[in-house]
Amino acid sequence: MHIFQKFHSLAHPGVKSTVKQIASRFIWLNIRKDITQWAKSCIHCQKNKINRHTRAQIATYKEVDDRFSVIHIDIIGPFPTSEGKTYCLTCIDRFTCWIEVIPLANVTAETGAREFYDHWISRFGMPYRVITDQGSQFRSELFKNIGVICGFKVCTTTAYHPQCNGKIERIHRTLKAAIRAHNSIKWTQTLTTVLLGLRSALRGDTNYTIAQMVYGQPIRLPGEFFEKPKSILDTDTFAKELQKQMQLLKPLDTRRHPSQKIFVHKDLHTCTHVFIRIDRVRKPLEPPYDGPFPVVKRHDKYFTVTIKGKDINISIDRLKPAYLLLTEVDAPHHKKLDTAPTLPNENLTAHQETEKQESDLLDKDVQKKTTRSGRRVRFPARYKD
Repeated sequence: MHIFQKFHSLAHPGVKSTVKQIASRFIWLNIRKDITQWAKSCIHCQKNKINRHTRAQIATYKEVDDRFSVIHIDIIGPFPTSEGKTYCLTCIDRFTCWIEVIPLANVTAETGAREFYDHWISRFGMPYRVITDQGSQFRSELFKNIGVICGFKVCTTTAYHPQCNGKIERIHRTLKAAIRAHNSIKWTQTLTTVLLGLRSALRGDTNYTIAQMVYGQPIRLPGEFFEKPKSILDTDTFAKELQKQMQLLKPLDTRRHPSQKIFVHKDLHTCTHVFIRIDRVRKPLEPPYDGPFPVVKRHDKYFTVTIKGKDINISIDRLKPAYLLLTEVDAPHHKKLDTAPTLPNENLTAHQETEKQESDLLDKDVQKKTTRSGRRVRFPARYKD
């Protein structure tokens, strides 16, 4: 190990280069196996060398049977200041894809909770679940207390993994592109027009507009050429027909994305420790990985690891297995062996003591003559003497 550290610590080369470099100068039993294991277990190499990233299979959302029961919310910005607003609170319903964009002057927990209640809950009622990222506004005690009072559950995604909240992250691109297309600095004035266009646009997956999924009919836009014939319906009949049509709505299967290359390291499901990829903007010489951290629990899409004494859920796409030597892994379950010498029993006779010592030597000899896999080595009779 000392020889390996002298050569490998110069520039931390790869496994093959290290094996060739040391094997050409030294020789011992299982030299290539030892060097390979030591090189793979180098903590500095694992933290600073970028290998193939883990890419798990894309998961799908669970189907919902009711409108406005599960919503996704997020905060985007900062934008150029317009009428004192620099951020936006975005909310989207998973079933109908109805979107609300609320300009904000700041991103404090009080402002976000108040605007969410005034613009969404007051219009569409209490949802069952609210999906958010790990923004400080949504993890605050105020927002959690509102969820307890209103009766909805706040579910947070894993950090630095926007794919978990892709329902609303994807609409952000469309929203920003539409605002930029107006080429106006006063984006708060064009926001309502943009929302009108998004809600009245025909969706390719459902062949309906967002407004039809909510109101039961398309909304009238400026500049329409044809007028619909007027039908005389009383309020009760209209409400019953609307309720009947809304009950026929069913969630569609999610659109299948083109096949992507899936790669999950084979040792990721058996390793005891993992390294976490740093996805934020790093300093020039900051390692791209952090760790190693012990694995507490494994799931299909994320692992629970212990970081600074806290159990945190990390997406599997940001993890890679950590190779550690036995001396580097804490093993509290290993009992300490008693190395004190065994004194002979005074109650045994000399003959019994001799037989006991011979038996102990025989057992010790049998235990030593085993392979690494535990198989017993049987030597020919002529070699036993």
